[in-house]
Parts: sequence; C-alpha cells; structure tokens
Amino acid sequence: MTLIMNYFDNRYDFEFWESTSMPDIYKLEFEEQKLIEVVRLWR
Repeated sequence: MTLIMNYFDNRYDFEFWESTSMPDIYKLEFEEQKLIEVVRLWR
C-alpha cells in the first residue's frame, strides 16, 4: 500500500509506513493521475 501511495506522493515514505498499524485501510482519491486526497478509514 505504501509503495503505491509513494509512487503518487513522496510524503508517503518509510517513516509513514512505520507509523501505520496493520491492518490499515486508506481511501485514495485521484484526479487523472494525481493523488488529491487520502483518508484513513480503518486502523
């Protein structure tokens, strides 16, 4: 998940991955090929 998020926005890096709990569920919203919103749905 973090690798996909990082592909579109480099703020989602290793430190972000370390801060996640598993399982986590995020909703990613795109406009064209641009990531415009990330919402954490489950932690």
